[in-house]
Amino acid sequence: MLNTMMLVLLISIGIVFIRMIRGKNIWEKLLSLNLIAIMIVMIIITYAVEYQIELIMDIAIAYSIIGFLSLILLAKFIAGGRK
Repeated sequence: MLNTMMLVLLISIGIVFIRMIRGKNIWEKLLSLNLIAIMIVMIIITYAVEYQIELIMDIAIAYSIIGFLSLILLAKFIAGGRK
């Protein structure tokens, strides 16, 4: 069951990656990048639940915080670079 969920998430990452490449503007690409980061966190958590490794949950939390902060920094950089 969880292997199927991981496979669906990987396929979804591929579809979102294609959407990121074909995005019309930079904000759509940034949103796609954030969605990919969220799906990677979901894959890490699914792996941790399947193999019952609690340490990997901490890694997933750290990865999600880094992903969120990088999204904020990229958005500020893009918005500030247009002045």
